[in-house]
Amino acid sequence: MIGNSCLAFALFVTLPVAVRSAEFVTIDCLNGTQNQAVGINNHNWVVGTCLLDNITRSFYRTTNGVVHVFTVDTAQTYATDINDSNVIVGYYATQKTAYQGFLYASGVTADIDYPGATFTQPFAINAAGAVTGLFGDSAGFHGFVRDANGNFTSFDPPGSAYTVPRSINASGEVAGFFYNGSAATQGFVRDSLGNITVFTVPNALATTAFQINDAGAIVGWWEPANGSIYAQGYTRDPSGNFSTFGTHPQGNTYSLSMNGSGEVTGYGTDGASANTYFGFIQSGSTTPLDFSDPSAVNITEAAKINNGGVVVGWYSDGTISHGFARIP
Repeated sequence: MIGNSCLAFALFVTLPVAVRSAEFVTIDCLNGTQNQAVGINNHNWVVGTCLLDNITRSFYRTTNGVVHVFTVDTAQTYATDINDSNVIVGYYATQKTAYQGFLYASGVTADIDYPGATFTQPFAINAAGAVTGLFGDSAGFHGFVRDANGNFTSFDPPGSAYTVPRSINASGEVAGFFYNGSAATQGFVRDSLGNITVFTVPNALATTAFQINDAGAIVGWWEPANGSIYAQGYTRDPSGNFSTFGTHPQGNTYSLSMNGSGEVTGYGTDGASANTYFGFIQSGSTTPLDFSDPSAVNITEAAKINNGGVVVGWYSDGTISHGFARIP
């Protein structure tokens, strides 16, 4: 009986499990101010921008933690994305046009300039090196895709007055949003053959789309048409089904990025203070997990999440802003 009793007791013993807290790493460029981390690849290379010597510069941080700062033609330079080959895309100010796009890798820069455009702003690059963004000409503002060989294709969703592509996945699918004639926004997805599907979250006054993952799922935020003043997050699966969520009942939720596992990040407010912003992570039907950088004073904004669950963004210490990486 003694042996059996000991065995029964052992079956009900619960061993303590160590729970690891997320680690926050500050990412700044030298002595720059207005530091913002805006993109991360699956090797944990991070890209962003900062203000240094009164010039907006771009930076990238390698896996070993070394930060490199660069500009294109000594001009205001804005990195926007980085792919898994560590190729950076963005745009810079020029005298010829308002903005011109660039690719940057291993210290070498190549221009991205849509033919005949008054400006070109790339926003995303996929694993194959295809780039998407917008350009302007005398007829308005349009989307484009530039393939890895440098060939451009322009496009606009039906009824668009201003097209804003924001993301391109490994299959060449592009997601973004556009302003229609009534100044409202609608989301769109363009497949690799050029077919465009326009969508709106049910009961939405406005819908944006900010990222499409390699499975074809889309994330963004929307504004309800029922008189609510609060923006909410959503995901749209490849079949077109929507799931919506909010971080707080009386606060805004801006969903900006989604990784291959369906984890979503962005930032929100809790309604208690218009000047308080926090990052969040949300997955499936779970309640969003709010977080703030430990050094933040009121403001933490998450921008991108990679397949390892590492989130990047920026926070304010009350004086200047700093980039951060949140490591799960």
